[in-house]
Parts: sequence; structure tokens; C-alpha cells
Amino acid sequence: MVAGPCVSIILMVLSLALMTAGGIWATARVLGFSINLITSVYSLMPIETMDGLAVWGWNRGLFLMFFVPLLAFYLYTYIII
Repeated sequence: MVAGPCVSIILMVLSLALMTAGGIWATARVLGFSINLITSVYSLMPIETMDGLAVWGWNRGLFLMFFVPLLAFYLYTYIII
């Protein structure tokens, strides 16, 4: 149930590896980071159309372990910075 968000988190971290590159690689980093962060947070939203409620019902500790830090990082990235 958390395979999709985990893959998005891994791809998000891998896209940060291109941070020092310039030019088109920097654009690819920003796009990859943004898309995968948004995808991982949105897929864990506890609403009926997403997997968040299923993960919450299956394992609440795992849900909180993934969702709370991801949401905090998302808010920090897109609101504070």
C-alpha cells in the first residue's frame, strides 16, 4: 500500500543528487523533485480517492511515519522557502 509513495520518495531523493549540476540538469532536478514530492504527499492524503485511508486502516504507525514528515517537508518547501 505504501509502495507508490516509497518509490516517489526514492525518486525525489535521487533527483536531489543533480543539485550541483547546472543548465538543463538543474531544471530536471527541480521538476523531478517537485513532481515526486507532490505525488508522494498527495497519494498518502487520507481521503477516499487516495490510498491514505487504506494505509491508515492497515497500519497507523506506518502512515504517521510517512505522512507527517512528508507533509511537514512539503509545507516547508512550498510555503516557507
